[in-house]
Amino acid sequence: GGTIGNNSAKGNGGGVYVTSTGTFNMFGGTIRDNVTTGYNNGGGVYVTSNGTFNLSGGTISNNTSPQGNGGGAYIGGGTFNLSGKPIIKDNTGNASLNNVYLIESKIITITGALERDASIGVTMYQPGVFTSSTDDAKAKDYATNFTSDNSIYTVQTEGDELKLGEAPITKYSLWVGGVQVTSVNKDNVFAGDATND
Repeated sequence: GGTIGNNSAKGNGGGVYVTSTGTFNMFGGTIRDNVTTGYNNGGGVYVTSNGTFNLSGGTISNNTSPQGNGGGAYIGGGTFNLSGKPIIKDNTGNASLNNVYLIESKIITITGALERDASIGVTMYQPGVFTSSTDDAKAKDYATNFTSDNSIYTVQTEGDELKLGEAPITKYSLWVGGVQVTSVNKDNVFAGDATND
């Protein structure tokens, strides 16, 4: 158990700041209602270069970085290891859903199995692969445990890994006056003289 909550930071890391030589292990408990002010990041947790964040349980929620990124956790460097039943949801940054923010080239390492109720929202600096699998756990097996914070993207598999990619476009047939519009008859349909023949 335990709660880290209702803190405000004028710099990065409203709840927890993981230094370049530090390791933060979270097995349970809650990090909630923390905030960074100004253009700072990591409302709940901020991980700097060479820091390590091992997350295997607990909830990170309702944290915010109003003018920054990573309302829940900002992975600005170091290592982010994930297993168990962590929940990272309902965090905001830049006035939008922003749970785990991964800067360019940063990934989430899946070090062990994720339980069914594990739930992690992801935002990336540049959409692409965001996981690294290990011998103990393949990220592709846990696609349903992750969501994209940005509705433009969806969580997709790529080999053993997961990535954020553009959501597939659903195509629908268009009918005008009982006539299905095709690339062949579209000019005539909209001129009003097409038939189904």
